[in-house]
Amino acid sequence: MQAEVVDELEPEGALHVNSYWIDRSGTQYTSQAAELALAGPCGTDESTMKYAKCTFSHGYRLVAEYHPASRFWQFQWTEAGILLIPALAMGGVAVRRTLRPRI
Repeated sequence: MQAEVVDELEPEGALHVNSYWIDRSGTQYTSQAAELALAGPCGTDESTMKYAKCTFSHGYRLVAEYHPASRFWQFQWTEAGILLIPALAMGGVAVRRTLRPRI
């Protein structure tokens, strides 16, 4: 298996969910913890390719979780359905209570 350093973590238009660092054993690190661990061997300028290659060579990987842009409308319709069902139920209760004859 060959791995490489990539310039772009997420495709254009993707919805970013979460990102974190992992080491060779799969242990998750926050951005600050990984930065402290790599400050000595790799420096602190995270914007350079040299830094990325150095972190890669020390076994650290930046994992980015995202939803692809192609799922946008699926999410929108699912959310609309989830919100529409209780809204219709509450509207039905309101109409029923308003039109109910009083004794």
